[in-house]
Amino acid sequence: MTMSTRFRFFLSLIALLSASSSWADVQAPTWGGFLSAGYIAPSDNNFYGFESGDSGPIYEAGLHGRWALSPRLSVSGLLSARDTGDWFENGLVVDHLSLNANLWSNQNWDLHAKLGRIKLKNGLYGTTRDVPFTKPSIILPQSIYPHILREQSLRSDGLSLDFYRNFGFEKELNINLTYGKEPYDPNMSKRFLGSQQEGTFESEVNLSAFVSYRPNSTWFMAFQAREYAMTLEQALPGYDYVFDVRQYLASLQYSQQRFEISSELSFRDGGTYGKPDLAVFTGSVDMWSGYVNAIYYLRPTVELWARYDHSQFIPDYIPDKYKRLQDIAIGTTWNFHSQWQLKAEYHWFKGVSMIPPIRDLYGPDGNPKMYWQMAAVQLSFRF
Repeated sequence: MTMSTRFRFFLSLIALLSASSSWADVQAPTWGGFLSAGYIAPSDNNFYGFESGDSGPIYEAGLHGRWALSPRLSVSGLLSARDTGDWFENGLVVDHLSLNANLWSNQNWDLHAKLGRIKLKNGLYGTTRDVPFTKPSIILPQSIYPHILREQSLRSDGLSLDFYRNFGFEKELNINLTYGKEPYDPNMSKRFLGSQQEGTFESEVNLSAFVSYRPNSTWFMAFQAREYAMTLEQALPGYDYVFDVRQYLASLQYSQQRFEISSELSFRDGGTYGKPDLAVFTGSVDMWSGYVNAIYYLRPTVELWARYDHSQFIPDYIPDKYKRLQDIAIGTTWNFHSQWQLKAEYHWFKGVSMIPPIRDLYGPDGNPKMYWQMAAVQLSFRF
């Protein structure tokens, strides 16, 4: 069954679900959003941008909404705007927008489907990584949520199925399958191959599987397996650049009233190559990575956190500076009003393995620093 055939089948199923609904079932749309402004100040290595340098402001905004068309059908989405340096294409983007169907449900079971642009379920923070109020820090752990690869694990244009099982006593199971193509911004090629690279990466149709289980109110665990590929046509005249990876991600979180400990571990297996064969594009991207993050709730409105984060390419031929990225970080979050939040943090880095451009090993300044730091602050408002 082709992808277009699956979509037609899904639309037919939606038509059956909505056949018994009337316009009286349609509810008024609900909406909300957020605004945030901040500043990041890395000491070196052009983390902020290839022209704008090391430091700069970060602006983010989002407007989300949901429209219930019937008891079984709804439309939901998020329109976001970002300005976070010139490694990324800044401006308005449809973060996600989907037609949602409740295919089957009873007291303890639910089966949902989505068609459209869908947020990928990726670790603890993947679905909400761009919303300041739903992530622990301004800069997420680069081992699991790398700055350079954010769009590979962010959203997919396609179809997803969600199975939920509620066992009672806060015990829950969720299984998700997503099938589609990840949309990339034009600057993705620059983040991989340097600021002079032209062209836009094109995603293959990829499959992602996610399972999460909450046995009680204190523990949460999840596992994700993905295979994704993307191609940059004519990266060099006559040659396409292909990136083909399998990723496995395990997540674990333990929560109590006064503290929370989270940890995630990932393994990526795959490579890059030129098509037809071109040796300069051939290489392994095998990597293991992970972090441990601890949050202490000093007061209901004040959080203190500390993190150790580490990612490392496996091949021995990669020089140590470019092989790993280690981050020791501390920070605080102050929710001084129900609608306002202030975050501040400081990072000590070693290595540049996941800093763009990933294939330009000597970096835009010709000599990236092995040891570097970063300070960041962010003020956010929600409505």
